[in-house]
Amino acid sequence: MTHDNTDTTDSTRTSIGIHLCATCRPMKTYYKSLLPSILISILALVPTASAFVHSSISIRALGLPHKTNSKPQVTMTSKAAAAAAPSLQRMAKGVSSAAVAQFAPQAIDLFNNMKTPASILAGSMVPILMASPLAIDTPADKTESRLEKGLRAAYLVVGVMSLLSELCSVMWATVAVNQLIETNIAPAASVWHLIKRDFDLQWVAVNAHFVLGMLGFSFVVGTRAYFQAGGGLVGKSVAGLAGSGVLLMIAIVNRGVAAGGGEGVRYGATVWSLISRYIFLLTKRASTLGSLGPLEISSIGLLLWSVAMGVLGIAARSLNKKIT
Repeated sequence: MTHDNTDTTDSTRTSIGIHLCATCRPMKTYYKSLLPSILISILALVPTASAFVHSSISIRALGLPHKTNSKPQVTMTSKAAAAAAPSLQRMAKGVSSAAVAQFAPQAIDLFNNMKTPASILAGSMVPILMASPLAIDTPADKTESRLEKGLRAAYLVVGVMSLLSELCSVMWATVAVNQLIETNIAPAASVWHLIKRDFDLQWVAVNAHFVLGMLGFSFVVGTRAYFQAGGGLVGKSVAGLAGSGVLLMIAIVNRGVAAGGGEGVRYGATVWSLISRYIFLLTKRASTLGSLGPLEISSIGLLLWSVAMGVLGIAARSLNKKIT
């Protein structure tokens, strides 16, 4: 009985195996037929992969950020990278030219910073010189030294020169501001480059006249205070204070001139470098063919003559001599 069951089981297994073999033959045939299609698909993906690698290298060469993450990325072919190169170059040029900007508003502020104090000083000197002037002659009841007589004579000469110097500073600054507003100023690397390129004469003129007027104003204040105190110790004290202020202001200006624009470009090391630069630029523009300035030349000549007459007059009064 057991033997019969065993035979039956073996026969069943044999029939199932035959059935499976019959079923596997068509599946093997089917997979064999898919192999060419799979190979063709793999070969078709090779150019795409090479293009992706090439575009990645191109992106790195162009300086673009290249990140690797789990998110799907948009590939760039070599043609797309080549097309993007000109725009990237324009962007790089834009970054390099970003340092060149419009600094006209800053230049206007600089000129206004000089014009305002120059106007205040000019207004302060008018009442000192005109409303209540210092007597140029020594009072009859007093005896003064030659130095004091020279100071009385120099008071009026230096005062007028200082007042006109501040007015010239205001005029130079006003005209420069109008030009900065009315004309189309080309961009520059900095406000210092703009001034050196287009307003060099105007800037040194404003500063030179302001400094000269400030020093002259200090002389006027010190001299008037000395005579108001009646000389003596108090007079010497106020004169010394005025002299100390003048020396400190000259030192401050010297430091500023020596510092220049902060880029190694400067007019010189002292205030005299600033003044000499102004004289050079003014005479050069006035005497250059094509831009001759007869009024500027006449002004320079009249200034030299007036200074000479003032020096002679001060010397004559201090020495009690009459020179006409």
